[in-house]
Formats: sequence, structure tokens, C-alpha cells
Amino acid sequence: MEAISQRTSIKGHVIIVTGAGSGIGREIAVSFAEMGAIVAACDKNVSALSALKQESILENLHTFEVDFISEESILECVNNVQSALGDIQAVVNCVGI
Repeated sequence: MEAISQRTSIKGHVIIVTGAGSGIGREIAVSFAEMGAIVAACDKNVSALSALKQESILENLHTFEVDFISEESILECVNNVQSALGDIQAVVNCVGI
């Protein structure tokens, strides 16, 4: 992620990362939070999100449950993120369906 930080700062930006419960999505969520972004880590797997939150000491990493095959769930998640964290500047889609 060093190449990103050399070009622009994401510190303070609200970024949604989908598929953040595991794999690449999880690594991106943690890396962005370490770089100072306010991360909304979104996933359907509540236990994976819970583990992510427990393992992370980063106060700027927040978890949100969402079912990506339900449009209603997606819209609810986006509304919850905006209500909790403010305007969303970016979305990184790592969810596999």
C-alpha cells in the first residue's frame, strides 16, 4: 500500500471495503485503517467481522453486516455507514458472490 500513500493521503476519508471479513478484503480494510482512513468493513459473516474488530486495535476500523445479494440490505448498510461515519469517499469491492 506504500505506492498509494506516496500519491495521495487517504487519512480521514471514509472508505467502504466489502468482503472485509476475510482474505483480500480484510487485508485492504486493515491496511487502509493503518493509513488513517475511516474504514467501514462490510461483510455478511458476522463472526468474521467480530473477529476482525477484536483483533484490530484501530479505532478507525468499523464493522457493518450486509447481505450483498439483497438490495435492501446494501442500501441499509450504506445508510448506516453514512449515519455513523459521514459521507463516503470511496468503495473497494472485494466481495465474492
